[in-house]
Amino acid sequence: TPEPEPTPEPTPAAEPASNPDSNSDAALLADATNGANAASPSAPVTSTVLESPTWILVQDPELFTVQMSASTDRESVEAFSRRNDLPGPNSVFAFERNGSTWYALVHGLFSSVPEAREALRLLPEGALRNQPWIRPIGQIQNSLKDQN
Repeated sequence: TPEPEPTPEPTPAAEPASNPDSNSDAALLADATNGANAASPSAPVTSTVLESPTWILVQDPELFTVQMSASTDRESVEAFSRRNDLPGPNSVFAFERNGSTWYALVHGLFSSVPEAREALRLLPEGALRNQPWIRPIGQIQNSLKDQN
């Protein structure tokens, strides 16, 4: 995949992260903040490269990812990824909410919620400021397919 073009840091006026989907993931949000003892299968690789926006669509729907940030300002979401030096894979995808286009940054692929919790535990405090939440890949895929 091509590397993204360098862009300036966004202004602090970017909209805060939010849970744009249904409340069915409320329990997973709580799970994201409770530590777990699952071991990660391999050491994370730091990457500032974002996977293509369609990356999420080709993943196994049984896996999990962590939504790190969401905003109507794509650049602020991408800057969040760079600023926090998140290990890959990471991707930004677009979705519609209340008539506006939003952009969400997802981080990692995990086989279980405990594995995703452990990955969150290892991230720097700054990366957790937007209250990341664990999401099933299949749920995101269904939401994206429903928009087309």
